[in-house]
Amino acid sequence: MCTVHIYFGSDSGTKLKQRIEEIDTIAANIKKRAKRYNENLILLGDFNIYSPEHKTMKALKKHGFKIPKGIEDNPSNMYQTKHYDQIAFMEKKGEVIHGKKPNSAGAYNYYNRVFSTRQFKDYQEVVKANLEHKIEEQKVKKAKETTAEKKQKRQKSIDDFKAILASEIKQKEYYKKEWRTFQLSDHLPMWTELKINFSLSYLEKIKNE
Repeated sequence: MCTVHIYFGSDSGTKLKQRIEEIDTIAANIKKRAKRYNENLILLGDFNIYSPEHKTMKALKKHGFKIPKGIEDNPSNMYQTKHYDQIAFMEKKGEVIHGKKPNSAGAYNYYNRVFSTRQFKDYQEVVKANLEHKIEEQKVKKAKETTAEKKQKRQKSIDDFKAILASEIKQKEYYKKEWRTFQLSDHLPMWTELKINFSLSYLEKIKNE
C-alpha cells in the first residue's frame, strides 16, 4: 500500500502539468513494482483529481489501476464538488474481489452528523474566541514586521477578522468554511469494501482437485 499527497499548484499551465507528471510517475513506478514482485498493490490518498474525466485521472488509469465505482463517482472534498481523493488497485487476477452492492464504496460526509451547519450556535462562542485569538496573533506579527507593505497586510487580516467577529452571518460562514475544517478536515474519508473470506472457493478448489 502506498499513500500519496500530490502537488496541487493550479488548474492550468505548468503547475497543472507538474501535478499530472507526479501522478503519472508514481503510478508508473508502482506498476513496475507490482509486476516485479507479483503483488497486489493499493495506491491511495489525495491525488488532487478534479473529476473522473480530467487529465489527472487519465494519468492514473492509463497504467492499469482500477478504481471502485463508488470511489471514482463520489466527490471527496467537504463541498462534494471535487474528486481529489482516490483508492486505486493494481490487482492480480482473482485475488482482489470488490463489494458488488451500490453502497460498497464511497465518501462519508461526517459534516451531516458532526459540526453541521445547524450546530453553529453550539460552537459560536468557541468560534468567536478563535477569531479574537487570531486578531491578537496578527497584532503580534504586525509589530514584528519591518516593512510598511507587510504591516499593511497584517492590518488587513486584523480588519477582516474583526469584520467577521462583528457579524453573526459572517461568523456562521467562517464556522462552515474554515473553523470546522481545522477540527476535522476539508476532505471526507473514503472507504471501499473488499471480500476477505475465501473459504468456499478454497474448499471448492480442493474438491475439484
